[in-house]
Amino acid sequence: MEWRSKDFRRLARQRLSGKWGVSLAVTLVAGLLGGTGASSGGFSSATNLVSEDASALPASVRELLANPAVITFLLSMLIGALVVSLALYIIGSAVELGHNRYYIGLMAGETPGFSILFSRFRIFGKALGLRLFIYLFVLLWSLPCLGLLLASVMLLPEAEVYSGGMLGISLFLMILALIALVLPLWASYRYVMAPYLMAQYPQKGVRECVNESKALMQGYKWRLFCLNMSFIGWVFLSVLTLGIGNLWLNPYMYAANGAFYLVRTGQLPETR
Repeated sequence: MEWRSKDFRRLARQRLSGKWGVSLAVTLVAGLLGGTGASSGGFSSATNLVSEDASALPASVRELLANPAVITFLLSMLIGALVVSLALYIIGSAVELGHNRYYIGLMAGETPGFSILFSRFRIFGKALGLRLFIYLFVLLWSLPCLGLLLASVMLLPEAEVYSGGMLGISLFLMILALIALVLPLWASYRYVMAPYLMAQYPQKGVRECVNESKALMQGYKWRLFCLNMSFIGWVFLSVLTLGIGNLWLNPYMYAANGAFYLVRTGQLPETR
């Protein structure tokens, strides 16, 4: 029988048995250094304050924001946050490969140590090139989605003035925009194996890893998506623990994804 989501999860639990401590530390540090998908994709939103009418703010707050020293401080904090985010994005490219290499070894039955997390800094240039390459192409796949969203937003004011037909068109465009959101997700699943390939075979080039990833994921994107979605119940439980549960959930998920990579590359039997 072919591997199913529960089979990947079961193997992940087996391999993590007795190695939860190291795995937790590896994933936690990788996340702090921008080397996991969750950390590199999580951005805080500060748009609510910007979107509010300044006159609705309390007088004391308006006076505080009018102080040049406060404005300078806030701008400095913003610039500092951007610099740190950029640094983590750059450093995280090599950390991500070390993180993937850890879980490849773990799921293959090895006993990798914590230091493997930093083992791919010797190919830092290629690691960064791969991350930028994937980011660029996922962004390009996002452009149709952004175009549809922009068209929908531009038509919304007109829909309030004109007939219900215009409102129907606008709603239709919004539905199309929501559907188009799957494009960048689909694109990211095309390239998801590339960091694993470079982690295991550092001699491979960026384009070689990307092309091999597209071949490996041909017809398997839905299966990996279902594997990731099979953790949704654990995600909800982690929310109830105010995120503390993620310390154990993240290694569990990365281990299962590592097993998926090994199966697709023929390093684990296609049938269980």
